[in-house]
Amino acid sequence: MGIIIATVDTFEQKQKLMKSKSSLKKSKNFANVNIENDLTPEMRYNEKTIYGKFLKWLEKNGISKFLVVESSRIKKVRKTSGLVCGTIRESVLNFLNLDIIGVCETFLKNDDNIEISGYQWYGHKRKFKNAKMKRGSGGVGVLIKDEVLDNFSVSILDSSVEDILWIKLSYKYDDSNNICFCVCYLPPEGLSRLNDGEKFYNDLLQQVYCYQNEGFVYIGGDVNSRCGSEQDYIPGVDDINDREIIDVINNKYGDLLIDFLTSCNLCMLNGRADGNNDFTCVSKRGRSVVDYVFTPHEQLDMCTSCDVYLMSDLIVDTGFNFEKSIPDHGPIVWTVNMKKDIACDTSKIGQAPNTDRPRYNFKRFPLNFPDNNTHIQDTIDKTEHELVTNKDINSAYTEFVTLTEKEMKDTVPVLKTPTGPSSNKRKKSLQNHIGLKNLPHYGIKCVLKKSSG
Repeated sequence: MGIIIATVDTFEQKQKLMKSKSSLKKSKNFANVNIENDLTPEMRYNEKTIYGKFLKWLEKNGISKFLVVESSRIKKVRKTSGLVCGTIRESVLNFLNLDIIGVCETFLKNDDNIEISGYQWYGHKRKFKNAKMKRGSGGVGVLIKDEVLDNFSVSILDSSVEDILWIKLSYKYDDSNNICFCVCYLPPEGLSRLNDGEKFYNDLLQQVYCYQNEGFVYIGGDVNSRCGSEQDYIPGVDDINDREIIDVINNKYGDLLIDFLTSCNLCMLNGRADGNNDFTCVSKRGRSVVDYVFTPHEQLDMCTSCDVYLMSDLIVDTGFNFEKSIPDHGPIVWTVNMKKDIACDTSKIGQAPNTDRPRYNFKRFPLNFPDNNTHIQDTIDKTEHELVTNKDINSAYTEFVTLTEKEMKDTVPVLKTPTGPSSNKRKKSLQNHIGLKNLPHYGIKCVLKKSSG
């Protein structure tokens, strides 16, 4: 088997030949014949010279910004109303003035990163991609404003699962104000890529259990889950208000999402917190709510607002003009009111600490705790009575807490309150940072998806 060099008279003949070469694989006699497009060295040199002169002419006449030569072909430069992708993204961020931003479907490949002036990027790209694809697929990440990094240190909690990224923002002056932010993406049902919604939510559930005590938890992302009219809590057990439902369609992923939320006591901010509630995805195929923000029930009071922005509204507000098409997904912006009492109360500096609530020595916790069998049986009876007769789980829980507190007071040793100069070290530390009277209100925006067109 050797190499045969053939020539054609016209470009149309060559084009017809290249389109028909795939039919050779169906023939037994020519299945091993490969036809490739190639030029002689002389022709390649002449072509390079011609296109080199043409490029210089384009630059000389100021046309190079409209035309470009790619693979020996002259193409128009793709414009987005004079704005490149990064400029559009940066303009949106400047308009919304956000501190922490979660981004879904970054489409990054290899060593690509998102660079926005004034922000630091923490990304999680997909490891396995099709080599023939011009851009990456999926991928998530977080942008954090430089001003936030003055008060918080950032670490990656977990990036072990594809399209799920957990980061921790540790407040430099108080461990009680840490933030655990997760951004995630679940591809739609029916894509060629193998999707497993059950595995996705099981992985996310395990991660919530692992990191729920690391700080204030917020999860945002595009999970392509439509919940319809289903509520995201257990009526009669969870004490939270209903969410406003605008998308009445549900799908399989939506059922999995509801099971996930009720399993770990998380709830949606969309339609529940104060602010504008709307569809998160608007396209020619219709409208849907598939992007969400989740937070634990006990953190609802910290969320002062949650607004869903339609891209059409942003275009009007900012004056952006997308030449080709408007992105389907708009951003969700929510504001979190962090604790304010870290360093603002100076009246008690130098005073003795509050000793109304004892501090127990758990290193000497008794092995036979609790040991008052009579009191235990009385509490069990009261608890069963409340559950069976009144069906009041709060009263039953109160009885259990009362028993535990009494047993600890009777059997667990109490730590002594430190006295002397060393006991004032923490107070001096707070006094040194008195300029940080209030933590700023952090607006966290989720899912700036396909904003670059």
